[in-house]
Amino acid sequence: MDALLKIDRVDERLRLTLQDDVSHRNAARLHEALRDAFAQDARDICVDLAGHRIDAAAAATLLDGAQWAQRGGGRFHLAHVSPEARALLRLYRLEDMFDIDAGEAA
Repeated sequence: MDALLKIDRVDERLRLTLQDDVSHRNAARLHEALRDAFAQDARDICVDLAGHRIDAAAAATLLDGAQWAQRGGGRFHLAHVSPEARALLRLYRLEDMFDIDAGEAA
């Protein structure tokens, strides 16, 4: 298992569950995993923040994923978004860019 991500795939659905906080130090790993998911034709991608913290670099990476999904006609959503992560997304005016699973708030 990846130290940063646990990846589960069922057909075209992919769930990336964070195992640690994502920051400028490791956002490239999340970016790589998202790029690989889209390259493998995943049509429904959920990034489960699992209550972990994110910084601006992680938010930018998540935005890339949302934009890739939008261009490709797929679904990109977030789960278990902590209040701190939601506040950061709101601060950067990105909260409305993501589908956030309401039943899976942290």
